[in-house]
Amino acid sequence: MLKRGFGLLETIIALGVIITGLVSVISLSIANLTNERDTAMRYQAVNLAREGIELVRNIRDSNWLAGTDTWQGIPPGGGDFTIQFNPETQKFAFAPAGGEESVEGARVAQCGDGIYIQPSSFICDKITPFSRTLNLTFKSCVGEFSGDEFASVCEAAGNPTPPVALEISSTVSWNQGAKNITITDILYDWR
Repeated sequence: MLKRGFGLLETIIALGVIITGLVSVISLSIANLTNERDTAMRYQAVNLAREGIELVRNIRDSNWLAGTDTWQGIPPGGGDFTIQFNPETQKFAFAPAGGEESVEGARVAQCGDGIYIQPSSFICDKITPFSRTLNLTFKSCVGEFSGDEFASVCEAAGNPTPPVALEISSTVSWNQGAKNITITDILYDWR
């Protein structure tokens, strides 16, 4: 007579195959969710870094339109800064980065739907995990540009000693995974 059904060994093997399949599916799902979160954070960080450069570009362009000095409102010595919004004047201002008291100033807050700023003296809806700092380095035709690929800028400008360019490095870091993104751009005084 033939025995029907599974024996103990066949049942254990079948359970092993099923468990291996389930563990694989769950592991892939967890890895996918982690990668999705990391990608979303990186995407947001890149946009915040780009926004930092665009804020400095806006100050330069506003100065050009107003007929004032190109670099007015930008700290003349360069260095590391945060750029903070003042809601009373509706303008952006630079604040030195570094030291204990500026750590919170480098944090980016979400104020409303899709509006991200570095608050100076007011509370926003939500503090994000992101911090943004800008490194500003002025370039003049004395030393910085001589002998490199930007020498034509100095020649075209008649080799002036005031700054002809501003190198901006916008760094956004976040605490989930201790990651950071840096975007660098050079703005010229080509007016």
